Amino acid sequence: MRVEQLKREFAVEVEFWAYDLRPDLPPEGLPRDLAYRGARYSAEYIEYLRRLAEESGIRLALPLVVANTGKAHEATEFAKEQGAVDTFARAVFAAYWEKGENIGEMDT
Repeated sequence: MRVEQLKREFAVEVEFWAYDLRPDLPPEGLPRDLAYRGARYSAEYIEYLRRLAEESGIRLALPLVVANTGKAHEATEFAKEQGAVDTFARAVFAAYWEKGENIGEMDT
């Protein structure tokens, strides 16, 4: 990820903060089509995102479900307390954006 590259190349500190972009989502999340109510990105834009992600070493897999991230935010705070937030943040990012998993589910 680019943030990891920046940390290696420059003397920067990264602090992860939980911020709920979609507090209206039900606990189980919503299928992408319902969550965006018919609004769609063009195929060209999706391809641009995939190329940009690939340049950063990420194989983008758009999740089918837009997750309710409340549990992931709680777990982020726990990971901070345990000194493992970098590892946890990378794992959650990979689960959602690379594997397409629903990070709102406890098992994930």
